Formats: sequence, structure tokens, C-alpha cells
Amino acid sequence: MNSNRYSLYIKNLYVNAGRTVMDRIFSVLSPTVNYDILDAVYKALNFNAADIKYCVCDCYGVFFHKLCCTLSQNVYSECTVYYILSPYHHTDIVCQMLIPEKNAFFSNDYLQDNCKANNLYRVKNIDKYHTYLHFAEELFEKSEKIQQEYPQ
Repeated sequence: MNSNRYSLYIKNLYVNAGRTVMDRIFSVLSPTVNYDILDAVYKALNFNAADIKYCVCDCYGVFFHKLCCTLSQNVYSECTVYYILSPYHHTDIVCQMLIPEKNAFFSNDYLQDNCKANNLYRVKNIDKYHTYLHFAEELFEKSEKIQQEYPQ
């Protein structure tokens, strides 16, 4: 019984450490979002606000979160908006947005291999944050491995 309690504690420790790393990346990159590209995407989507399936390749998630917040406040303010929140943060970070009335779906691809974040942020050495993402992913994987070894 004690080993299960200890395993649960270690699992939660890994999850919370990974979330803390992800929150830190989010807070550091938040002021560096390229608003020129955000405005261009917003204007392009604003005219075609219905029947959209739009995917952003943003492994950090900050640009996508700000895009969804802007769209939901300005374009879809009178519609019912469903957010799917990231399980990898302590705070509410949007990773998908659904608007059933307009048949609109917005998604973010968190895969580091497909990340096109070079233009989405105004940071010179953004690739260094991939190391932190990789570290957070390792923490989540360790937590998942413990969960599989010692199911509740």
C-alpha cells in the first residue's frame, strides 16, 4: 500500500513539474507573439467565419491561444464557443476551439517536428525553447509510465 501511495506522489510530482515548465514557456513567450501575423490571420478568418477547419502548427501554444481568444471575443462573440483546454498547463490554455453554430473548428498541432513557430514569435533564438519542451515531455512520459505500472 505504501509503494502505491509513493508512486502516486512521484507521478503527481512529474506531472506538476512538467506543467510548471510549460507554464513558464507560455509566460516567457506570451509578450513575444508576432501580432502582425496574428492580425493577418484574424483578418483572413474574419471574412470567412463559417465552415472553417483551421489548424495552426504552434508547438508552444501561445500564438494559438491568443488567436482563439481574439476570434471568440470579436468574431464569435454571439455564438456558443467550446474550448478544449490543454492538460499540460496549470492555467486555462486553449488547444482547440469549436463553434457548432458556424461549423468552425480550430486546432493546434503541438508536435515539435511540425512546428512553424519561427514566424509566430519575435524571439531570435526560439529553438532553445524546444529543449524545455522536450524536458517537459520527458516528465509527462515518466508520469505516464508510473501510471501504467501502478494503476489505481
